[in-house]
Amino acid sequence: MAVFGNLRARLKKRVQTSLDEPQWTVLVNGKGWLCPFCAHVGVEALPQDEKGRVEAILDHLVDAPCPDVHLGEGTLRPLAELKREASFRELRRKIKKELGRNQAWQLVDQRRRWYCPFCGDATEIEVPDDGSMTEQVLRDLCIHVEGCRSYARGKGTEKPVEELRATIKSSNRERKLMDDVRRKLEGDPLWRQKDPKARWVCPFCSKVLEHIDLSTTVVMFENAPRLIAQHLLQPCEPWKQGKQPQRVTLGPSPRGTDRILRVEPQTPLKAQTNGKPARTFKELGSSGDFDLIDDPEVKKLTASSRGGAKRGSSVIKAAQPDSSASVEWRREIERELAAVRQQVPGGLEYSGSLEDTVQAEARDAARVAEELPGFELRVLVKPARPARGDFVEVIRLGQNHLGILAGGVSGEDPEGALVAAMARNLMRIHARTERDPAQVLRNVNAEVFQDLEARTFVAALYAVLDGTRRTITIARAGIAPPALINPRRQPPFTLLETEGMVMGIDKGPIFDRTIVARPIELAPGDLLVLATNGVVELKNRNRDELGLERFHQTLRRYGGHEAEYLTAKVGQFLEDFTKETEPAFDACLVAVKLTEGAKAVAQTT
Repeated sequence: MAVFGNLRARLKKRVQTSLDEPQWTVLVNGKGWLCPFCAHVGVEALPQDEKGRVEAILDHLVDAPCPDVHLGEGTLRPLAELKREASFRELRRKIKKELGRNQAWQLVDQRRRWYCPFCGDATEIEVPDDGSMTEQVLRDLCIHVEGCRSYARGKGTEKPVEELRATIKSSNRERKLMDDVRRKLEGDPLWRQKDPKARWVCPFCSKVLEHIDLSTTVVMFENAPRLIAQHLLQPCEPWKQGKQPQRVTLGPSPRGTDRILRVEPQTPLKAQTNGKPARTFKELGSSGDFDLIDDPEVKKLTASSRGGAKRGSSVIKAAQPDSSASVEWRREIERELAAVRQQVPGGLEYSGSLEDTVQAEARDAARVAEELPGFELRVLVKPARPARGDFVEVIRLGQNHLGILAGGVSGEDPEGALVAAMARNLMRIHARTERDPAQVLRNVNAEVFQDLEARTFVAALYAVLDGTRRTITIARAGIAPPALINPRRQPPFTLLETEGMVMGIDKGPIFDRTIVARPIELAPGDLLVLATNGVVELKNRNRDELGLERFHQTLRRYGGHEAEYLTAKVGQFLEDFTKETEPAFDACLVAVKLTEGAKAVAQTT
């Protein structure tokens, strides 16, 4: 008791002399005192008289107690951070009121996604089916609105309710049509017509849609339904008029011109029976006997489903467990893994505990980054048990140049770590000879696609840091966009969006066109955060995903500090979020800050 009495007396003098300092005077909604140590509301209603204010603040600092006061030796948060936190809490109060009285704030689509009344876009925030507004959903709404450009920090104007309803109605219709198109692609060959370049041919208007690729089964069923639905809803008049799909053939063409499309009258679908009675497509599907249908796409699709594998798995079991294709593919994986182990000392054969290995890799990254004066670099790794395959690495690229690799495998397939190891090794190899980050990913994708045959997908990012020019050039393939944070920039928080799809889904033409490298000029104080998808895919004990909104809010809160402080706070946040559960995904993060003479250090949890 004497210890706390002495602490209260010592802090009382500090509070009395600090009451008029800016960091001690930040209020929320005009009455709640925001603690400058922990950035939480420490006093709900701050008394008007000085004596009452001092005692109320001491109650929070000593009796609560404040977790960040550290016996009076704690560090005050920057004033800008405290003001942002106060503004966020005031926004939360406003949104809570609007949700209860304003229809424009209450609209969701059939997937229960909430629509922002300012930008009119669907968010990834899902409102529970019973319409209840949980604390986490409310916080996610605040995070979106705070960063919404159309909201413009309270200066924006809400869209009319009827306009929002029309947008949602259109979205629901497109979603339903996408599901219908996917079923048509699976069951009706007329919907799978394509030209020699594997571009989709509309069975209604006979147009060749160059942007709709049917070259592989995965592309056809993952990407095509949405694009086909958009085509039907907009320019396809025959479909709108209720006409039936027709068979389209390519006729002879004059020299120097494209081949002419000719529409043939629709005829009933007939199976090649080989003397057996014809059966309907539904009957064939239920029996599993698709060999009667002369369509290789259907054979490929149904062969994998009879084997019981899921799309997206890195190993698809064939109908016969000992099929030569499956065995050969596994052998290829093992050969690639052996190559990784030979070329990378230590490889995946960890000699110590998982934590020891993670710390060693983080220290290696730090030692490499120390060669680049003026930059501070931190690596944060939270491994799953067993490891799922997410990775992050910093490599030397010559004088004053570093390469940053990050990535992982989509899904929870147990073979994912092996596939990720191959992708990581290929990125290292191509980074040594190619400086264009986009071309590095193109080269890796070509090899990954050839080896995996669309059995799994690799999300990756490659960036080249130029210490002389103070620039970083980034290319990403299906991974979350990096965040650039600097309180002196406008806006202070920016997502570095670049085009790019995951590796392994397309053999080259589409991937090569979409992947783009984006150069960024860095300014003093810039903090760049690159993270793997495993960070946002972490789940708590209730099976709720961390998600981008929560992750970005954490970066906004701590991004004004040094990279060391940010990674420490993010690591603590991830630990708290996954408490009482074993992470199913690896979480890897790199934070790079442009400073003057800063040294790179590694950190791990």
